[in-house]
Amino acid sequence: AKMLGRADHADVKSLFDRATAINPRHAGVLASSAFMLHARERNVTGAEAVLLKALEIAPLHPDALCTYGGILLDDTRKDYVGAEEMFLKCLAVNPLHVTALAFYGLYVQEVKKDYIMTEQLMRRAISLNPAHADALSHFGTFLGKVRSDFTGASLIFDRVLALDPLHVNTICNKGLVTQAISQNFDEAAAYFDRAIDIDPQHGPSYGFKGLLLYSLRRNFTAAEVAFKRSLELTPTDVSVLANYGHLKQDILGDFNGAEELYRKALLHDPQHVSALCNLGMLMEDAYGDYGAAVKVYEKALVVEPRHTGAICQYAACLATNQQDFKKAEKMLKQAIATDPQDKHELSTCLAQVKNLQKQATKVAPNIVQGSARKELEKRRLSKIKNSRQARARSPLYFNEDEDEAEEEEAVAAGDPDALARQMASMLLDEEEEEAEFMEVLERERRQAEDLEASKNASLPLSGERSKSSVLPLKQSRRVGSGSARGRSVSEFPGEGRSESEAGSRPGIARTQSAPDARSASADTMSDGDTPAGKGG
Repeated sequence: AKMLGRADHADVKSLFDRATAINPRHAGVLASSAFMLHARERNVTGAEAVLLKALEIAPLHPDALCTYGGILLDDTRKDYVGAEEMFLKCLAVNPLHVTALAFYGLYVQEVKKDYIMTEQLMRRAISLNPAHADALSHFGTFLGKVRSDFTGASLIFDRVLALDPLHVNTICNKGLVTQAISQNFDEAAAYFDRAIDIDPQHGPSYGFKGLLLYSLRRNFTAAEVAFKRSLELTPTDVSVLANYGHLKQDILGDFNGAEELYRKALLHDPQHVSALCNLGMLMEDAYGDYGAAVKVYEKALVVEPRHTGAICQYAACLATNQQDFKKAEKMLKQAIATDPQDKHELSTCLAQVKNLQKQATKVAPNIVQGSARKELEKRRLSKIKNSRQARARSPLYFNEDEDEAEEEEAVAAGDPDALARQMASMLLDEEEEEAEFMEVLERERRQAEDLEASKNASLPLSGERSKSSVLPLKQSRRVGSGSARGRSVSEFPGEGRSESEAGSRPGIARTQSAPDARSASADTMSDGDTPAGKGG
């Protein structure tokens, strides 16, 4: 009771020590002690050792089975097969075990993506115990993250906080839904700060706070501090890795640092769509490796075919860098027809693609411009080749001479090394690229003018026309606004999370769980504490 009431940790630990001293083989005491080690001290290894002892004493103890399932589900373990086995064993022993129902529902939601079954499990748990704070908290997260029902989620979170005013995950997620519903960023920040005050070790709250500071307050220094602290506490939080990578890429200009963070995120979750989208942007904007960017976007869309951010970024890349307007337009029209919820963003992207196509078709064939573009492409390919040779000894380098079919098969299978090799290896600054293009274009123009002058003829290329005939490289990169649907792990507001998709790019990352405020990357709601032996 003291533990669930958030009493002084030393007092709780002392009581468990006394109980264990009285009866070292009491499986229930050991299960509760393991829960404390996991939830309060973040000591996964110690908690697992205690639980294994409890299960050796009582192999079918439901609380021990349930708590062990929660530990295996932890981001530091991610033993999903083992977690499911523990939850099912617990429910076989006690089909009415509320905590097991709630956490198995969380497993089904995050791993199996079976949202109908998720809702059934969570509603069953709440019907058995309407005052079970963790079951309510997980259901609120489900409503916000999966159903985008932020109002319903907020009402559920209010119920949780009435039962347990210090329920940290719920306080964090309440900040996310508040941001999604009212765009009251000050109030959302207050919730994150309150969660941190209660539990200074709560990594997700630092991650959400960092995202808010980055994408909405534009306080980049404070955002970086928050991201770093979050990763100190939860090094495998892929949403924070992706969002911090976006900050390094978009604001700090640290492309190598951004690449490393995206690579880490994808090593932990090869199917994290926001991290894939951010990596695609890095390949485009920093490396100039458009072919690699296209492959990454295609990989993201295999994982989530209706991910609005990935669709917009892929379409923008096709239209901007490959002038494949037909494919980009077809993809966007199909997305609008199948996903009217994100119609506005998709329509905006479609309009921009059409505008780029219109500009391109207005430009009359121009020998000077064509020659300049060929020269620029030669330089770009040369830089890519030289850069890859220079980085051949780097762990981030990938060998393009490997058999492509074999490599694609490894990527499809989610092989971490194959995914890492997909990352681009050359650093080509976008502004430098455009400046080079204009330099080459000007030289070609002057040579053409001199040639025509020598023939007493004038080249019909006024300064004004020459500008309109050049498709601005920077403009084409930013198609789409940035709300991505179906984020990866946390789907609550303010993630835009892409801030890993922040900025004008669609799509960002998540591991905590909160609502996706459609302006953030909703991959991050805080999914709750580990199961305690309190729901049987």
